[in-house]
Amino acid sequence: MFAIVMLLIALPLPVAAQDLVEVNLIALLDEPRGYCVDMIGYKERARTDRALHAHTCYSYRGSIAVDQGIDRKLVREGRIRFPYFEVCMMIGQARAGEPLVLDKCTDSPSQRFRFTAAGEIQPDADLGLCVTIADGSGAEGGGGQPVHLLRPLSLEPCSKKAASRQRWQLR
Repeated sequence: MFAIVMLLIALPLPVAAQDLVEVNLIALLDEPRGYCVDMIGYKERARTDRALHAHTCYSYRGSIAVDQGIDRKLVREGRIRFPYFEVCMMIGQARAGEPLVLDKCTDSPSQRFRFTAAGEIQPDADLGLCVTIADGSGAEGGGGQPVHLLRPLSLEPCSKKAASRQRWQLR
């Protein structure tokens, strides 16, 4: 009995669909289904030990996938939490080119972000930087019909020139 209780405690808790949102790029760029902040890997098998990237949003299929599902409640507090995996988006250092990674959710300043009225996501550690999708065309990857696209994500200086790759919304 004790072993069963311990096993249940270790499993991820179910997440209500109404509590999930996607963080998706406002501009469609080269992906008519949109780009969303995404974990590397496939849905429940996503990798928490790898950097985040931008990937075709899965919601065109009718629901938000767990590797793109963000906790709606914590966004107002400036936290980007993937509840299925109990991890939060964070930065290692506040500098241009820095990837966005995942770690156990804490109150660390490296896990705090601001969402501006313009749709920018900026780390509290440096409000001159924005979460930015890579320039160029998306690489094919991850199946789908047509094939899903992906691009790296990083922190880059906020700028008008890069605005189409730095403005995000929740949906």
